[in-house]
Amino acid sequence: MPMACSGSSKRIYLTFDVEVWSKEKNFAKNVFFPLLSIVSILSEQNVPATFFVSVSGKFKDAKVPTEMWGLLLGMLSGLPQTFSVGLHLHVFGLPVAPSKKAETDRFGSLTLEEKVYVLSWAKELFESYGVVPAAFRAGSYDTGELSEYYTALREAGVTVSSSVLPGVKTSLYDFSRWDAQSIKKYAKEHGVLEYPLFVAKVGGRYTHPTPEHLPANILCDILETSDQEEFTINFHSFKVLGSYPTSRVAFVERFLRHYIDKLWNSLGVVPLSLSWEGKNLVRFISLCKEKGFHFCKI
Repeated sequence: MPMACSGSSKRIYLTFDVEVWSKEKNFAKNVFFPLLSIVSILSEQNVPATFFVSVSGKFKDAKVPTEMWGLLLGMLSGLPQTFSVGLHLHVFGLPVAPSKKAETDRFGSLTLEEKVYVLSWAKELFESYGVVPAAFRAGSYDTGELSEYYTALREAGVTVSSSVLPGVKTSLYDFSRWDAQSIKKYAKEHGVLEYPLFVAKVGGRYTHPTPEHLPANILCDILETSDQEEFTINFHSFKVLGSYPTSRVAFVERFLRHYIDKLWNSLGVVPLSLSWEGKNLVRFISLCKEKGFHFCKI
């Protein structure tokens, strides 16, 4: 049982997608400093969490230097046991066969053999730096057909997943016929433990509400009034620093922030203050702890 997950209280599995790419080629600003800030926030609050780490440049113009993997995975291998690390594959440019690299970002569009190959490759890469992946999350939640998805995970030796948004359908995936319990049961039948992301109806549509988009008090109220007992909540690490507030009322601040960030970049300085999303994450954690929620790692 993950840390702090015993008892009957509602449980939050807090996860972070760590995207290891930077269009600006500023990896300190967009990768390392955000991750360090999140680790600091969680450590101060004594909150466990799971980091899903990508190893792909994702876009043709956003290549990741190989040494980045070593630096990042070396740092992650030294994290306290309150944290766990998972694979998060945007597969563009990654090996999907002995002499073939993916020409798409979509994990779900790969063949079964290609899925198994890239999963095994990434798993071995992490393990070579002393990081044993605790779980897998498909980039953009693009699993493809679920039976094949779980078969690929099992054949690659990955037995824990967090890639499904129950009831949600987009151009990349269709989970509309599943609810949280049915997808857990289906995954278990395929030998995989699934931690589906929390989905709720917000603004008239079903979506995954996170501290990136909703004020902390509203999000905590949604969790508190839900019939569910477990919630997997995701947050993108690059949103914690130097990001723009997403609320419409913050339009002026976003407008000004654009020019402030241009100044930071021209000076080569990394802004270390928390963004609106970062501050909201801190408040979300505090409010949920006050309400008696338990935070867990996958």
